[in-house]
Amino acid sequence: VLKNLVNALDKISRDSKNDITLTIRPHPREKSDEYKNVTSNVIRIIVSTDDNPRDIVMASDLVIGMNTELLVEACYLGCIVVSLQPGLRFKDVLTINNEGYSIPVYSKEKIIDTIQMTLMDPDIRSKMKKKLKYFKQDGHATDRVVNIINQMIETSN
Repeated sequence: VLKNLVNALDKISRDSKNDITLTIRPHPREKSDEYKNVTSNVIRIIVSTDDNPRDIVMASDLVIGMNTELLVEACYLGCIVVSLQPGLRFKDVLTINNEGYSIPVYSKEKIIDTIQMTLMDPDIRSKMKKKLKYFKQDGHATDRVVNIINQMIETSN
């Protein structure tokens, strides 16, 4: 997914002639040196482990991830979010995707268009920002987690 993201940002930067910086925030269980081979001749890539993740998302034009709590927090903070989950085999459990507060991408072929649209199209960005003003959770997160665990158990049997 990260390789596809870097390739997409490279193309978008070349086509639009805009400078793009990708800040990678490793998961707390990951080591930052796992990303030392992520390079580009087109975009700037920064791996950040010291900064507050909320400060990073607030300073970003677009927050991109797969399926993390930080994406939900980014929506609460009013950030435009894209969830890259190409080849997803199960139902998407990220409620922000299901409710339209973030934009999911389930196919590798749609990564470039979706990122370009959410990064560069002022109308799409404005619509997303307006929708995020009404973002709130329903309080049933635990029930959803239990249902997902039960589904995974049934699938594995």
